Amino acid sequence: MLAQLSPPSFLVYEPVKASSMSFDLKLFGRKVRKRRSHLDIEIRQLSAYTGIPEQRITTLESGIAEPTGDEILVFADFFQVDYNYFISNQSDIASDRVDILYRFHGDDFKTADRRVIQEFIFLCECEAFIFNKLGLVHKEFEFKPSGEFYKTHGEEAAHALRKFLGVVATT
Repeated sequence: MLAQLSPPSFLVYEPVKASSMSFDLKLFGRKVRKRRSHLDIEIRQLSAYTGIPEQRITTLESGIAEPTGDEILVFADFFQVDYNYFISNQSDIASDRVDILYRFHGDDFKTADRRVIQEFIFLCECEAFIFNKLGLVHKEFEFKPSGEFYKTHGEEAAHALRKFLGVVATT
C-alpha cells in the first residue's frame, strides 16, 4: 500500500491574513475610475489593454468586489503608478494634479498624449524616490539669456547645460 504524501510546503495554500489596515473597496474603485478618466479610455479599452474582463472592471470600479493582488499590479503597471497608491488610503498623487490641465485643455490631448504625460510624471516620481534613497541633492540648472539673438541663446544654454552636467561637448 502506498503512503499518502502531502504536497510540498511551497504548494500548500494558506489564506493571506488580514492586516490591521482596512482596504476601502469604494476608494479603490474611485482610483481606478479616476486613472481611467485621466487617460480618457473606456472600460472596454482598459479591458483590452489589461486582459481584465469588462464586467470585472465595472465591479471593481463600483467597489463591490475586492481586487486580487495580480489585478492591483496590472492596474499599477498600466496606469504607471506605484501599487501602494491602490492599496493605501492615500487619495492623491502627483498625477492627480493634471486635472486642471485637462479641465481647461482636455480636448487638446489625445489618449496617447495623456499616456505620455502620465509616464513623465511617473518617471519624475521614480527619480525623486531614487534621489531620496541615495541621499542625492537635486541641483537646479539656471540659465539667463542675454542679448536678442535666439540662436545664440540656444547655443549658450546648451553649452551651460553640458558644463552643469559635466558632459564634454564633441566637435
